[in-house]
Amino acid sequence: MAAFEDEFREMHVRALRRNSAKVMADTLARAREITGTASSPDGSITVVVDSTGMLTSLDLGTSRHANATLTTQVTAAIQKAAARARAEVRNLYATLVDGGVIDELPDWLPEPPHVTPPPVAPPAQEEEPPEPRLSEDAW
Repeated sequence: MAAFEDEFREMHVRALRRNSAKVMADTLARAREITGTASSPDGSITVVVDSTGMLTSLDLGTSRHANATLTTQVTAAIQKAAARARAEVRNLYATLVDGGVIDELPDWLPEPPHVTPPPVAPPAQEEEPPEPRLSEDAW
């Protein structure tokens, strides 16, 4: 069995070498589609990230903290921060390209994502307490 696995592995390596550009492009495309999901130990919080670690979804569950606006705002803030960091890294490498140190930006360097701002939530309005009233049947 080990000999078969070694032979298969060697054939696979030879095929990869013959088609390295296509294999690399396919691998990068598949890598970009990867997501990761994790939940808190009690299951009340679930997050999803893309292949670069960018938060794409945050679910605070049905706990008292659950609020669609809150999760949207938190997700947007994290995405904005990550986009800024990615842009800064790209700019750093761009100076190397401009200076002739490297020919082009590395393939693994992700584009800064376009982050759409979350909808602005209307300000919370406090409800007025109901008018006190006496009722004959309350006694």
